[in-house]
Amino acid sequence: MNLTLKYKINDIRIVAPNQVSSLSIEKGRDLVTLVTCYPTGINNKRLLVTGERTALSKVTPQEDIQRNQFGYNFWVMFGSAFLMFLGLVYLLWLLFGRKRNLYHVAARKIEKPVLSDGQLVGDFGEGFYLTDSKKLAFQWLDEFAQKEKLNSEELFLNVYRLKRIKKLSRWIFKDKTENWQNYIKEKQGYGDEKHALVVGPAFTSDKKIMQYVLKTEEALGYIKYIKCLNINKLKKGGGIIDKK
Repeated sequence: MNLTLKYKINDIRIVAPNQVSSLSIEKGRDLVTLVTCYPTGINNKRLLVTGERTALSKVTPQEDIQRNQFGYNFWVMFGSAFLMFLGLVYLLWLLFGRKRNLYHVAARKIEKPVLSDGQLVGDFGEGFYLTDSKKLAFQWLDEFAQKEKLNSEELFLNVYRLKRIKKLSRWIFKDKTENWQNYIKEKQGYGDEKHALVVGPAFTSDKKIMQYVLKTEEALGYIKYIKCLNINKLKKGGGIIDKK
């Protein structure tokens, strides 16, 4: 109506959503009530702020409104940003910071491996084979024991970690893709002299279980020896015979 009206707050109350009696018209009084959900984020009640009309002076004083700078919206945005930050840190840790143990089956402790120490033939051709799965490592252990006619309990799991492999020429299959299938089924790995490191799922294992093959002596310089596990003792709950 193009009018400027002034009301003075005379009542603040919190009520249930169905308690509307306080919003009723009162004869002879000019009232206005602001209604909002309460409490913030839960909203199962209503906050009512009622004011009664008062005279409007010719000169309206400048009123300072004191707002809470750290209200609901601030904490929602802050919490969301903080969770996103934690998610980003975790993702970066998964990609770059996680230290993953790799296992290699052998008849002895091998601190400084050479290609002749490894399982020379596998899914990815010739090379020094490792896996990030103890389950697959035990499968290799049984195969190695049968091949070399050894008692499996006399064998060892050497534990290593890969470090800073960006300088290596490598081919990494993150899943059982068509390229991965061709590389294995067509035995491309047997003539692969281009890649010093090949990583991908094991042919007969779950896709989350990865195997690593180092194809050159240079590539072997990028693995760090961690410890050696005795298979016999490992089955009994112990097993570390050497650790650096």
